[in-house]
Amino acid sequence: MSFLEYQQRTLKARLSVALGGFDKDVLEYFYSLTPDQLSRLFNIYSDSFGDGPASYARRTYIDWRLGEVRQRANDQSFA
Repeated sequence: MSFLEYQQRTLKARLSVALGGFDKDVLEYFYSLTPDQLSRLFNIYSDSFGDGPASYARRTYIDWRLGEVRQRANDQSFA
C-alpha cells in the first residue's frame, strides 16, 4: 500500500468515526437512489463543482457501488 492510499484510508476512517458511522448510512442511501434521482443529484453536483468532477462521479458510480473502486475521503463530500 502506498503512502497516499494509507493516508486516504486513515482520513476516511477518521471521518467515519467523527460521524459516528453515519457516513455508511448516507452511502447506503446514495447507492439506492433511482436512476432519475441519481441523474438529478449529478446535475446539482455539476452545478456546484463543475462538469469534470460530475463526469468522474457518473463514470465511477457503478464501480463505487460494486466496491470495485473505493471512494477517496475527498469523494465523500459528493455522497
